[in-house]
Amino acid sequence: MARPIANVSHDGKKFRVSYRYTDPVTGKVKNSCKRGFKLKREAEDWIVDELPALIARLEQKRKTIDTMTMDELIEEYRQYIAITARKTTMGTKDNIIQSKILPHFKGKLVVDIEPIDIINWQVEMSKPIKKVVKTVDKNGKKEKKITYERYSRTYLHTINNQIVAIFNYAKTIRKLKVSPCQGVVKMGSKDAPEREIWEPEDFEKFIKTQEHNPLLYYAYLTLFWTGVREAELLGIRKRDLDLKNGIVYVKEAYHKVEDEVDTRLKNKKSYRTVKIPSFLIEELKDFTESLGPLEPNSHIFETSKSTLLKHLHEGAAKAGVEDICVHCLRHSYISMCVYNGIPYTTISTQVGHSKFLQTLHYSHSYKNSGDFLVNALEQVKGGVANV
Repeated sequence: MARPIANVSHDGKKFRVSYRYTDPVTGKVKNSCKRGFKLKREAEDWIVDELPALIARLEQKRKTIDTMTMDELIEEYRQYIAITARKTTMGTKDNIIQSKILPHFKGKLVVDIEPIDIINWQVEMSKPIKKVVKTVDKNGKKEKKITYERYSRTYLHTINNQIVAIFNYAKTIRKLKVSPCQGVVKMGSKDAPEREIWEPEDFEKFIKTQEHNPLLYYAYLTLFWTGVREAELLGIRKRDLDLKNGIVYVKEAYHKVEDEVDTRLKNKKSYRTVKIPSFLIEELKDFTESLGPLEPNSHIFETSKSTLLKHLHEGAAKAGVEDICVHCLRHSYISMCVYNGIPYTTISTQVGHSKFLQTLHYSHSYKNSGDFLVNALEQVKGGVANV
């Protein structure tokens, strides 16, 4: 490191420190300064206490991809992704990185990792995992049961996408010549098994189990009859409800992660105007009136994702209907719209999908879809029978 050369001078009513350092890339000497010192003594103390460390950082040669370990690459990738990613997205990525990727590649030089290493990692990820389940028998005796389970094919696909993304960053930003993932077949499958949905009859049985809790009752009604996401529901404020015109303005979400709140929506199409049916308008009028005077910024549904899921499971058991997750109410809404002949483009706009095909992926068949199809074909045949 070149010896710091610095001097203190007047900068209007204050003092500044001018200093030099050697650029590690070009080898040329550069000039810079630090302004805003009220006293000359403060500037001189800064030269002694802080300037040497600053010079060291400026003159440190940036690591190249040839000398980086996977630990260093991943940390740099995380900082890059965190600029735009939501807290929930970063939480998912960090979990995969810390538990599925780093244990296998920690300390290895990036350039030393070859396709065979990726394949060996895929083999490890695909193996059954030992799980210990604690149970209590009818006599109150504690028991341990060992089971072996594999990750689902869709989760394996998600894990694989993450390591591909890391090496794509290395290739694009750090100029890695060839990604070791190139040419390696991805493990798992992007096509998830069809989710369970509720038809309106199922939902009616369930919602009766929630009549004792108005907050959850109206929350589930809104989820099922509008198709909004959980976080979007929790993000609805008083100002976002226009019940006179039957509109919910989706402007922000509500994700709480480690005591921090992230209000960003999933994508640009998520910012939208959701039209709601007249019967739901009346229901929401009753609910908001029961809450008394509210400030425009007050949230309407003061609950949490975990509470919504807990009571959904309990209510499904009481009602004797299929046990589903909260997000499946969104799938149920889309499937209901498709079954009733609403165009996919209209549905896609209503639910805030960024891509039209995503709406198609979200729709699932009703139990009597085959009968509906046969009846439609018979009507067509009847219409041309006398031609």
